[in-house]
Amino acid sequence: MSKQFLKMADSGVFCCEGSIISCCDQQNKDTSTTPIPMSVTIDGQRVEVAPSDKNIVDIATRAKIGIPAACYRAQRKKGCCHGCVVEIDGEQKFACVTAPRNGMNIVLDRADLKAIRQHNLKKYKEGIKSGNLCKCSVSCSSDCCG
Repeated sequence: MSKQFLKMADSGVFCCEGSIISCCDQQNKDTSTTPIPMSVTIDGQRVEVAPSDKNIVDIATRAKIGIPAACYRAQRKKGCCHGCVVEIDGEQKFACVTAPRNGMNIVLDRADLKAIRQHNLKKYKEGIKSGNLCKCSVSCSSDCCG
């Protein structure tokens, strides 16, 4: 298998988190409109995005679509295991660190992506067995190990 250089997407900030303006600021609150529902497509299946969905793994899990995400589920450094590789709008990305955007086209069930995920998860498992979890290509900080 050829080496893949995977581009991790920045995780999104929802509502007004981190903003100077409060979400509940009456001067900025527009009560005349309702939020526009977002959806993504996973392997041709349209899936609604819930407000609680932080990333593609959350959306898929809620829709009962399995995306391996060992490090995310173990609450380690996100993207460390590389097990959640998917293709989003033609680019390979990690599903655990990619915030949903309306209309995303996500490919999961394809032979090359399955092979990459299998290879990456095998390497991650070997790292766990050897006690060398910080061999991930994402930034290798202390939170990578637990």
